[in-house]
Amino acid sequence: MGLPCGGFTCTKTALTVLNGVFMLVAIALMALAGYSRMAAVVTSINILSGLIVCGVFLFFVSLLGLLSARLHNQAMLFFYIIVLFLLFLLQFAIACACLAVNSSQQETILEAAWGQLGNYSRADAQRLFQCCGFRNPMQLDEPLGHPPCAPLACCSGSASLCCTGNLNSTAISA
Repeated sequence: MGLPCGGFTCTKTALTVLNGVFMLVAIALMALAGYSRMAAVVTSINILSGLIVCGVFLFFVSLLGLLSARLHNQAMLFFYIIVLFLLFLLQFAIACACLAVNSSQQETILEAAWGQLGNYSRADAQRLFQCCGFRNPMQLDEPLGHPPCAPLACCSGSASLCCTGNLNSTAISA
């Protein structure tokens, strides 16, 4: 026959399936972040740790929803609804903030972040984006300076200042 959809049975089944999918997404999120950390795609940025924490949080929230639906516990369901409502408000606020930031504000935020990064993180960013520095490849001094770009494809065989980081280089070009 079909799915019985009377009273709480249909809602219980839907919540069980939905929270099961959320658990799979949480596991995939944690696995992807763990793989990215092990593969050393980006090694010095704490985004991967944040993704793992978000995956664990999502897993526990979906576990709460799954248990509250299966056990038909209204107190747990109420708490689950409150948590989901707070998450919705948080996501809505973040989306509004992201939409409100224009390109010049984005550049200001990125410039401030670049100024706070260490050379190891800057080298990771240069390798990932195949670029030298934040704006000017010849600017090696702080706050927007950068480490040498020698490992990048654009610098292979070049004796340019931005590639070597050698301030005494005679190969400085205009």
